[in-house]
Amino acid sequence: MIQPPYKNVTAVSVVWEEEQRIGSLGGILYSWFDNVVIVVQKGSDRTLDICRNLMIKPTHKIIEDEWRGGGDFSMPLALSHVETDWTYVISGDEEPDLELLRSMPDAIAAMEEGGYDGAMIRCEETIEGIKYVEHPAHVRLFRTAGGWEARHHSAAPHDNLMPGIWPHGAYIHTRSLEEVCRDYLRKLTMMEAEGDSLADHNRYTIFAVCNLVAAEKGWRFVWALEQWPEIERRVFAYVDSQLAVI
Repeated sequence: MIQPPYKNVTAVSVVWEEEQRIGSLGGILYSWFDNVVIVVQKGSDRTLDICRNLMIKPTHKIIEDEWRGGGDFSMPLALSHVETDWTYVISGDEEPDLELLRSMPDAIAAMEEGGYDGAMIRCEETIEGIKYVEHPAHVRLFRTAGGWEARHHSAAPHDNLMPGIWPHGAYIHTRSLEEVCRDYLRKLTMMEAEGDSLADHNRYTIFAVCNLVAAEKGWRFVWALEQWPEIERRVFAYVDSQLAVI
């Protein structure tokens, strides 16, 4: 049985202003992976300092980047510093569970044996503690050579994937409604300025999560958001239009 820290896969994360979470995530990654690449987009908190303080090996790399409004835009930079054949990607507001961490060598071995280039990893997501499913899984474990596009809502290549979803473990995505709306409103602003066709997808996501939380906690909880006037103007005004689901 292969024991951690794993040497044939690099854990990669792009983070921005995650000082409340990065200590926990960084501790996990540094314990389980010999090779770690964390790109820190410039912000106003202590994320960069915390990452540096956690480093214990020369194979733990902390890369600074400009703030780009989304982690996907720094992924090519992150992958350019990866020296292993395989990459595992995890965001700053996520954590892998223990079963996924323990089974990762088996997933890589299965892909190498089958000649596959990536695996769908199950996502368990909650918003305000309420289960939310935007996508049940994503390609988070893949051959580094496949790359990752620098664009909104991008991902590792979906060609030549191991069939199905890897059955062992998941990554846990835990957010507040305020975090989701703040993030998607910021991206919506960027998309509208760029004429990006995915702008309606961002509107739909905000609309969906507000309704999800309101069904559980009531609309007064949602209306109390600092961003609610902007959400009402920029999102709920579109409820009669065709919002995109991807």
